[in-house]
This record gives sequence, C-alpha cells and structure tokens, in this order.
Amino acid sequence: GFGGRWSPPRAPRLAAGTPYYSDDGLRDKFLTKSYKALAKIRIRISPDTSSPTLAEVEADRVRSGEWMAAIEAEQVFEVVEEQEVRGQVYLKLARHPGWVFSRGIAGAWAGRS
Repeated sequence: GFGGRWSPPRAPRLAAGTPYYSDDGLRDKFLTKSYKALAKIRIRISPDTSSPTLAEVEADRVRSGEWMAAIEAEQVFEVVEEQEVRGQVYLKLARHPGWVFSRGIAGAWAGRS
C-alpha cells in the first residue's frame, strides 16, 4: 500500500456543520479542514498504515461508485480529525468513510510527506 503526499491548500477552509461519516456509520456534524493530495492516496479503514484499504473491505460499494477507493492527485478533500502516531499523521475523511495518511510508505513517495 501507499499512503501518499498531501498538503493544505493555500487558504485552509473550515466549514461549520459539515456532515461526515463517523466510525459507526452515523452522520454527525463537526468542523472540517481542507487538504490537497499531491499524489494518489488509497483510503484505509482505520488509522494504521497496515490497515486494509476501503477497496479491499468494501469492494461492492467501491465498484458501485457509492464510495471512493482513493483520493486522486490534486484532489481537495475534507478532514474531520487528525491523529499523529510515531511521526505518521492520519487524516479521517469527512463525508466519506476511511482514513488517509501523510507520509508515503512505498514507491516514489516512501518516507516523504
């Protein structure tokens, strides 16, 4: 798997009351922060680089287009939570289940953030 590279857009935007999917699948309301992917980032089911990807666990929903398998390069995405563990920053997606992380773990982005 590969985390990917991200950066905040020039003017990070906070939007009050943006709905998002919580871990139990229920909608809730929180402030969000915008980020821009600098490379394709696969979405994981939990904040762990060894966690399965959303595409592996929810293949039917990804195939149907209901959920995304990855954040594409240059795509701006909203985050509702950030967690740092051993130098890796995990970002909980808003309005979509799953997590991405800041430092690449394979390929050209390995070890870069």
